[in-house]
Amino acid sequence: KGGRQNKALKPDPDGVFYEDIFISYKLGDKWLTPESIGDNINTNDHDAAIGLSPDGQMLFIYKSSPKDQGDIYVSYLNGEEWSTPVSLGPNVNTNKWEGSCSISSDGNTLYFSSERPGGFGGKDIYKSVKLPNGQWGPAENLGPTINTKYNDDAPFIHPDNISLFFSSEGHNSMGGYDIFVSTFENYKWSEPVNLGYPLNTIGDDIYYVLTADGSRGYYASTRADGYGQQDIYVVTPGLMPRKPILALVIGTISVDNKPVEADIRVSNATTGEEIGKFKSNSATGKYLLTLTPGNKYKIAFEVEGFDDHIEYVDVNSLDAYVQVAKDFHFYTDEFNGEKKIAVTQSNDEIQKQIEKEVEKYKQESSREYLEQVAYNKILKEKGDDRKEGVSYFVDLGSIPANDEKRFNEINSIAPIKKDISFDGKTRITAGPFKTLLEAEIYRLKFAQNDAQLKDAVVRVDDNGQIKSLKKYYPEYYSQALLSDEPVAQVSKVEKVEVKSNDDEEEEEEDVKPVQKQTTTQPIVETKVEQKKPDTNVLPKTKMEKVKDFDKREIEGLTFKVEVGSVTNPADFKLQYLEKYGKIEAKKYPDGTIKYTMGPFKTLAEAEEFKQMLADKEPEAKDALVTVFVFGARKTAEEYKKQCDEEMVFKYAKDFIGKDLNDKVVYNDMLQKLGTFNCNEFVFKVQIGAYRFPKNFKYDKVAAKHGPAEIKEYPDGITRFTMKSFKNIAEAEVFRQEMIKMGIKDAWITAEYKGERKLLEELFRNDFFFTKQGL
Repeated sequence: KGGRQNKALKPDPDGVFYEDIFISYKLGDKWLTPESIGDNINTNDHDAAIGLSPDGQMLFIYKSSPKDQGDIYVSYLNGEEWSTPVSLGPNVNTNKWEGSCSISSDGNTLYFSSERPGGFGGKDIYKSVKLPNGQWGPAENLGPTINTKYNDDAPFIHPDNISLFFSSEGHNSMGGYDIFVSTFENYKWSEPVNLGYPLNTIGDDIYYVLTADGSRGYYASTRADGYGQQDIYVVTPGLMPRKPILALVIGTISVDNKPVEADIRVSNATTGEEIGKFKSNSATGKYLLTLTPGNKYKIAFEVEGFDDHIEYVDVNSLDAYVQVAKDFHFYTDEFNGEKKIAVTQSNDEIQKQIEKEVEKYKQESSREYLEQVAYNKILKEKGDDRKEGVSYFVDLGSIPANDEKRFNEINSIAPIKKDISFDGKTRITAGPFKTLLEAEIYRLKFAQNDAQLKDAVVRVDDNGQIKSLKKYYPEYYSQALLSDEPVAQVSKVEKVEVKSNDDEEEEEEDVKPVQKQTTTQPIVETKVEQKKPDTNVLPKTKMEKVKDFDKREIEGLTFKVEVGSVTNPADFKLQYLEKYGKIEAKKYPDGTIKYTMGPFKTLAEAEEFKQMLADKEPEAKDALVTVFVFGARKTAEEYKKQCDEEMVFKYAKDFIGKDLNDKVVYNDMLQKLGTFNCNEFVFKVQIGAYRFPKNFKYDKVAAKHGPAEIKEYPDGITRFTMKSFKNIAEAEVFRQEMIKMGIKDAWITAEYKGERKLLEELFRNDFFFTKQGL
């Protein structure tokens, strides 16, 4: 709204777009084209959606203007329209920045972030409890368990009212903001747990929200596959450290079959204390209640002109997540001249449905049920697959040798074999079959014709090795924690794709609006002269904090030292290394057996142990550090390379078309990209470029650092370069030394497989991305 504007909110073709709030509706699996939430909320200033109450009736908004540093407002959904936002008041908002928040499911506690004085450093997370008059009470800092000397932001209190998700640059962050969770137990917050890779990266991961059942989490992240700065992603499952426990009650309330706004009062059935007041939506009649365990509730549904309908719900011993739907219909005596059965004073329908759902949950949580779900999925996705050397057969168990009649009956369905021996038992089998689906069809036929064969199972012959389905398809059973072998539990992280409007005019390619993140003060481009930093000092940057990830303990990561990899166990000769610690052997799908020592909590500890082995045992010099990311193996080099590539991709886009001769731009580039190693790139410092190279004298430099590399190029210029560095920052340190030694025109060039490239050329031609395969 307002188009491009300057800092004074006046139209300016060189200005920026300020934030507005948009809504996208989901149709099937697709998110539709975003729509403005409306002029009641969006202004020419920054307006950002920062939180939504669990029942969807309260929208919390960040608003800023040139007069303040950012405050929190709330808007209420009246039917289908949002009300004009109102400030949360002086106990929440100050003259400092307040910019993200989340409300508890009972509506009584607000968690928010603020830069007010008195915190532990930067942004801190606070809470405010609602007063009897409906206003928010004094802010209370959540303390040092949650807050650090770095920025702590973006709180989200789960509907279970005890799980607090937030983002922090402190704790054991991998770099930038990471997402953490802490639970409120025994009247205090537990130590925050990093939700780990792949949800967290070494970039900024923030604004995490989780569905009530924990099945999906949504958050903003800066990733290599993104469209711009921060994009919205969904992670499945939601990486909850434990399954949420609560009862979610949804439904509609109507009068004469028309939706109505009803007051819903929830109180403690034992003490009478009011817990929360809610409303159904006047346009849809929909309502949503979250009931946490450990209580017995009295729920009063109040519709004007009718007696209250009361429901009692006991969830004292609830130990699972359940969701129930219950509609309440009120009727007038005059409705269509008919007598309808309306809600009664109390029938405890919600309680009955909760108990039914709990029983269903217990059944569906059983091992037998989960195994059947996994098997059905394998049949659907892999049933028709054919693979060389792999066949399937039906294990029918044992049949007495003298029962020829039964044997013949079974044999008439499909040819069977006797005396097939494996895993120490004698079996009767049918097969082989080329596909799993074919084997399953015959398994069903056997079971239908002979009740004693109902327990027959399908097994796999994998190139002569007999395997159970759990052994052959471990990834399917691991999803239900049923695998006989440990398998990496990596959640699926993907962008939330929002449909674009093909009819809208595309924005000019060379114009890129600044997207403000609501964690900061308004970002506004200006034409004012900026103070140029001293380029004689390599700038200190947050990346220095990021790059010490090798010394950090990160949830989901373990580190080991691999001391051997063989296909034949007899070839491993380093058993004597067990005097330094236990050696673990594990066979991998490619047939190799890898021998590892550890685990270690940090990459640095593993590197130190590896070096110790190499120093004391020469035969261990080829040991390497491996990283297990939620169980999936990577070498330390692969892990570091992945981290570097993510950061290069994240920041390199910022410098396409920028003039690196501008000191401000150059220093910014050093801060964001200086310390990262880039595949096969080598960086050198050019100290001279001459058409007549004999005129160039660099005796002082050569005396200290040795001769330069001298090379004549097709343009007729001979160039003198010194050293080779793995990243720009190391080259910059040497360039500064050259400047101090009198080489005023020293500058950095890059080489890729011997081909010379200027730094500006790398950015201008997208070279970083294409050569890195990103």
